[in-house]
Amino acid sequence: MEGEDVEVPDDYVKDGRIVLGISPRSVRALDLGNEAIAFGARFGGRHFDVNVPVRCVLAVYARENGKGIALAEEEGEGEQPPPDTPPNKGRPKLRVVS
Repeated sequence: MEGEDVEVPDDYVKDGRIVLGISPRSVRALDLGNEAIAFGARFGGRHFDVNVPVRCVLAVYARENGKGIALAEEEGEGEQPPPDTPPNKGRPKLRVVS
């Protein structure tokens, strides 16, 4: 994953992107700041400190109901669904909120 200050486990990056499941049981020391999202988590049994600047976040959605928001990757691209959106299994589809 490219970008200054991005710290994620490289083995889980695909096509320059990573999907992170952030739940109270899966992370520790979660910090949702205005500038970055930071937490500690285990990937493949190994601990990693994760730091993602907010400007690098492409989408945020809830796995439980599929609701969320796709953020603009570049100017004018906010209307596309996020990558790796979970398949529709009878749950509501992701809708872009503007």
